[in-house]
Amino acid sequence: MWKIGDFHRKEYSDKGIHEPEHILKYMEKTNWYTLKQDSKKNFTLVLAVSESARFIKIFFEGFFSNYPRKVDIQEEFMKIRINLL
Repeated sequence: MWKIGDFHRKEYSDKGIHEPEHILKYMEKTNWYTLKQDSKKNFTLVLAVSESARFIKIFFEGFFSNYPRKVDIQEEFMKIRINLL
């Protein structure tokens, strides 16, 4: 799943989608989560299904693995928090 996330990052980059808020908003269409933007650097993904938390976390760890800024991803009950450092 990690490699799939990294592959998607490359794909979105080719489409011109680079900013985390645009990426997360674009990915919201998958119905994995509802996006809540807490600030310009902090996002909360409210999950549609609690069992998907680990899957989504690993996906985004791969996705942001080669991102120019450090990204902290935390798994909580029914939520994933993504913080740009």
